[in-house]
Amino acid sequence: MFIVAYDIDGVILHHAVPPRQTVNADYYCRFLQHHLCPALRRKRRHLGVQNPIILHDNAKSHTTAAVKDLLRRWQWEILEHPPYSPDMIHAITSIEDLALSIQHVNLRWKEVSHDDKLWKNAIFEPGDTLTDEDVVQHLKNMPALRAFSATQGTKMKLLIDTLCNSCREVQRLDLHKTYMLRTMSAQLQSAQLLGQCKSLTTLSFDGSHGYVVKGMLEPVADGCPSLQHIHLGYCEFSADDIRYLLEKKKHQLLSFSAKFFFFTGIFKFLSECTKLEHLHIENDNDNLTYDDIHPLKQLTNLKYFALQYFFKYVPFLQHLNVSSCHCLGIPDSRTSVYVAN
Repeated sequence: MFIVAYDIDGVILHHAVPPRQTVNADYYCRFLQHHLCPALRRKRRHLGVQNPIILHDNAKSHTTAAVKDLLRRWQWEILEHPPYSPDMIHAITSIEDLALSIQHVNLRWKEVSHDDKLWKNAIFEPGDTLTDEDVVQHLKNMPALRAFSATQGTKMKLLIDTLCNSCREVQRLDLHKTYMLRTMSAQLQSAQLLGQCKSLTTLSFDGSHGYVVKGMLEPVADGCPSLQHIHLGYCEFSADDIRYLLEKKKHQLLSFSAKFFFFTGIFKFLSECTKLEHLHIENDNDNLTYDDIHPLKQLTNLKYFALQYFFKYVPFLQHLNVSSCHCLGIPDSRTSVYVAN
């Protein structure tokens, strides 16, 4: 490791830190006394008359009382370094570079790259240029990843296995169309892995179409203890799977959305989700009766409520008990009903 001192005129000093030496406050004071000061006398003689202004970062070895006292005795002015903000890294580099390059520069950058603040709102969404093997390599180098949007690839089980084992704090997972058109056995194996994600709060199949093997949601229902948001998209999950999921998670689900043929009885199970705040349903079943959707009156905590293609039930829906609900969307009386009292 090197300590480099420079000013507007160029480099003043390169100092090689001995192997296995920690740059603590004591070592940094010795560096200032026995290396930097002599170099300044040789190369910047004018600073003997004008006391220098020193800028270093907020590392502990730079901000201890011993270092401050030493610089104060020398009458050096300390220029305040702005607080470290990890979020700024995303403005100058990609999440891929952060995973594969930056964290391997040195120990300090490794610490920076694992900062929780840095990953809090970061989403890894692989592009078309990355193969499944590339994505696996990235995931293995993203232990603090919180959100993964799987838009490409074919090896669903491999990617979910890597995600669950390498990114143990992942909270959000979006699975898109290309990940659902797989063999039945691969879907079940992937579901078993998903159920092991203890920190997962949001699972989304938005953008996905096609048949899903029966039993796909059971491991998720039995596992995923932190799950609060489930979005089923256009996937054709079995009625038994959806019933089982809602029954198992009814005391923790905060949001539910789906866009498919709704079976008789689903609204009863939805009405038992006592904490539900967000409900968005697109219906493709013209045979539903008033009795089928009547249980929705029990949902009193809704903040977002959108029912599409329920226009034949307008008289009933307008009397639902959703007084605190604030509905979003594009109202269209011909095809949709957005209810808010």
